[in-house]
Amino acid sequence: SYGCKGSKGKFIELKNKKTTMTNYEKSNAYTAVDTKAKLTKQYYKDLLLTSENLVARQRASQRLINYLCKYFGIERAVVRVVDRKQPHEVGTRGKLITKTLGLYHPTSQVITMYNRTAIKRKVVSIKTFTDILLHEFIHHYDSCYLKLTDSIHTVGFYKRITDLQEKLS
Repeated sequence: SYGCKGSKGKFIELKNKKTTMTNYEKSNAYTAVDTKAKLTKQYYKDLLLTSENLVARQRASQRLINYLCKYFGIERAVVRVVDRKQPHEVGTRGKLITKTLGLYHPTSQVITMYNRTAIKRKVVSIKTFTDILLHEFIHHYDSCYLKLTDSIHTVGFYKRITDLQEKLS
C-alpha cells in the first residue's frame, strides 16, 4: 500500500478456502469498486466536456480525482497533465511497439497524464484521456483502498475500471 498509510480506506476481507491469497488472487477477486452511495456523475461529465486546453484538462481531471478520493475516503492523488507526447518505443521498421498512456506513481501518489499522442503528437481525444485517467485512478484505489501490495493488470483490475466507468456515466 506504498504511501497510503494514513488512508481511511479499508481492506475488505475475502472469503476463500485458502488462508493466504496472493496479491494476484486478491486483485482478481475484487470485480467492482465499493460504492455505498450513488456516485455523483457531474465531475465525470465536466471532464468529458473539457476542451483540448491543457489547463482546463488539468483542472477538470484534478476535480474528478479529488471527488473520487474523498468519496472512497482515501488520500488525495495529485494529477499532472503534461503537454508532452506519450513515452513510446518504435521498432526497427518505425512501427510503434509500446506506449505509455499515463502513469501512477504509488510512492508519491501522483498520476501523470500525457496530453499528446506518441507518434503524431496530436492532443489525445478527451474520451481516451478520461479512460486513461480512470485506469490510473484504479491503481491508486487498489493501493490505498484495497491495500494491495501491488496494483497489477488482472481481469479483476479491468472489471473495476469498467464498473467505475459505468457508475460515473
